[in-house]
Amino acid sequence: MRGTELLLVALAGSLADRIHAQAPDVDVVFLPEVVEGGPAPRQGLVDVELGVLGP
Repeated sequence: MRGTELLLVALAGSLADRIHAQAPDVDVVFLPEVVEGGPAPRQGLVDVELGVLGP
């Protein structure tokens, strides 16, 4: 999962807890946003990207 640092700080802990409660064998990796609208999701490098597109 990729997103802005502020968003990840606010959501990562509780989101990871909820995911592990429902799917204990699933690993969640949080990555900082590098380039807005980058190719990572299209290339299959990131499954979920959270953020705002455009100004």
